[in-house]
Amino acid sequence: MLTLDRTDNEKPRLEGITSIIDKLQPLDIENFKNIVSFVDSVKIPQSCFLLYSHKELERRIRFYHEHNISVAIDSNITHYALVNNTLNEYLRELLSFGFNILEVEVNMNNDFEDNQKIYDISNSFDLELQWKLNKKNSGNNILYNENLLEKIGELRKISKSKIILQIGQKFDLNIFNKNTNWRFISSLISTYSQSNFIFETDIESLQINLISKFGERVNLGLIDPFQVGLIEWSRRKDYSKEGVSFDQQSTLNFRNISGGPSVKFIYFILKSLHPIDQTELIRISELPRRTVQASISELKRQGVIFEILDPKDARKKIYELSSIAK
Repeated sequence: MLTLDRTDNEKPRLEGITSIIDKLQPLDIENFKNIVSFVDSVKIPQSCFLLYSHKELERRIRFYHEHNISVAIDSNITHYALVNNTLNEYLRELLSFGFNILEVEVNMNNDFEDNQKIYDISNSFDLELQWKLNKKNSGNNILYNENLLEKIGELRKISKSKIILQIGQKFDLNIFNKNTNWRFISSLISTYSQSNFIFETDIESLQINLISKFGERVNLGLIDPFQVGLIEWSRRKDYSKEGVSFDQQSTLNFRNISGGPSVKFIYFILKSLHPIDQTELIRISELPRRTVQASISELKRQGVIFEILDPKDARKKIYELSSIAK
């Protein structure tokens, strides 16, 4: 069984979380039982909360609990309760249904005391709190807004709650877009550890890319129940590489690179220091600019690297390894 190969095969898991979305789909209990080992939590969106009868909502939540799956409520409804100063009444209602996780959209204008109060109230109801950051939190630059790092630091002082980073299809939220500031994302994860974040996207290709980029322990949200098997297989496929040492992986990948010594040398630097721009490649390699440019072109032709624009300077290009080179 795939679940036996997981780094942490017992729920509740702290890493490698798979959170699904309940989108009013028929609950095929018999088939769902085949994937419950891989599901850690489920989110009930605003539409379902309003459209389900109380009886059906309670039935679904009870089924999830029977299989050790936590149940979260969409932040949109929580936001409504906060705006109308009815948080306590709202949380009592959530508990009556059996919800375990309270998702709160971060208000960038809230000060430390405001967020501390929200946490204290949710904690008093014994609800797990998850902060959510999306486009509305910080304009169009959520993943490389300097204020974001400061706000996350503030939230981490309040509690060890996980922070949801919403990744959408639009250009400003797509972390795999050419305008992505990978240095900032790397800084975010190295500062606070990726286990503290849940990457939330309903786009299957991004979910797979997140696993490829961050490994099997990446936390993912908004997974379609019908795609849970694919996500778990992708985690296991990535995990199987961990049985190979770093030196072995480097050797195996190095042998797949065709070209002269300069091409392989540039590839070695990229693999060790990506993302990196051309100026840094020239400085570190001490090769002529033309040789570095030719090597980059060859590596791009082989599909092992790709090019993105530097968000801090549109005149510069940054080079990153493609998924087949990892």
